[in-house]
Amino acid sequence: MPGTRAAVGILIVLTLPLFAAASFHSDRQGHEQPGPPHALVRVEGKVFISPQPGAESAVSVVVTNPGQAETELLVRIETPPGWIVTPRHTRLRLGPGASATESFAFLAPALGLTRPELAVRTEPVARTDRSTAPPEPTPIPLAVTLPEPDPHAPARGFVRLNGSSAIRVDLDETPDRFTLEAWVRAAAPAGRQGLITNTESGGFGIFWSDGDRSLRQPSGFVRTAGGYTRVAADAPWDFARWTHIALTYDGRHARFFVNGRLTETADAAVPRIRSTQPLYIGADTDAQGRPLSFWSGDIDEVRLSGVVRYESDFIPNRRHETDAGTLLHFAFDEDFGPAFRDRSGHDRHGWAAGRPRVILADD
Repeated sequence: MPGTRAAVGILIVLTLPLFAAASFHSDRQGHEQPGPPHALVRVEGKVFISPQPGAESAVSVVVTNPGQAETELLVRIETPPGWIVTPRHTRLRLGPGASATESFAFLAPALGLTRPELAVRTEPVARTDRSTAPPEPTPIPLAVTLPEPDPHAPARGFVRLNGSSAIRVDLDETPDRFTLEAWVRAAAPAGRQGLITNTESGGFGIFWSDGDRSLRQPSGFVRTAGGYTRVAADAPWDFARWTHIALTYDGRHARFFVNGRLTETADAAVPRIRSTQPLYIGADTDAQGRPLSFWSGDIDEVRLSGVVRYESDFIPNRRHETDAGTLLHFAFDEDFGPAFRDRSGHDRHGWAAGRPRVILADD
């Protein structure tokens, strides 16, 4: 991760492999050594939740016995209160190397202020080895579903972030070439503030300030095999006025733009190192996918594209269009409480982390 904190090692995807609980045995010196896992678990599909209660979905859970003996497993679904899951648990008897698939139906409550955590937990029915470690759950992919947009709704609105809130976006693809852009206004850069980033052991993003006293200007970062490449603004401006900023990467060069003016270009070695963490609007991410280095200010028209839209000076549009190259587009023209519509057509809707506030007013 760029800035003052050293890098350490979603995507939410449709299939998440993970080892379940491992058993332990003693070696000749009496030390506990990890044995084979009880089961290999894979979740296929996504569970959906909406600002209104009643979203229905289903996933398939594939369980494999990697051992050399038959085993009987208890498979159960863990959710916060308010979820209806059918069945909530089941038992499987699997021979050596055998697999079985079970389906689980979900009826979701209304989306609250906290992103719910869903998981599959497996454990042997007969736990004869007291040294067996507790089973590790397998996360279940989760997505927000929203009603169809009103084509006649006015295009007005933005998000206000208070320095302890952000918007989480779970990407299921990371482009080799991209343009990341937004309209912003805020106080002058200070400290370490992530604007739109997922720079944890990889990734890319824009920081309002990266924490370096000598470099307190908005800047963009791209992680490649050569480390983090930084491109930045070259002079301060009236930060309280709406300003367009953009970061582009074409596979060889990173570029930074302020109000359509190219301020810096830098060579960026290939290959680019991807991040497996969420993208945050208004924060950076840590190694567990949690937000940190929050930003305070107003942000609008956040767009991520899988194409390079700018290579030289240009005149930015106040409202961004959605086209075939658009991967994410948040216009913030609707208020769904803890959910934020992605207008790209890919339905990568955002989650509230804290209390981001949508302001439905002309700016």
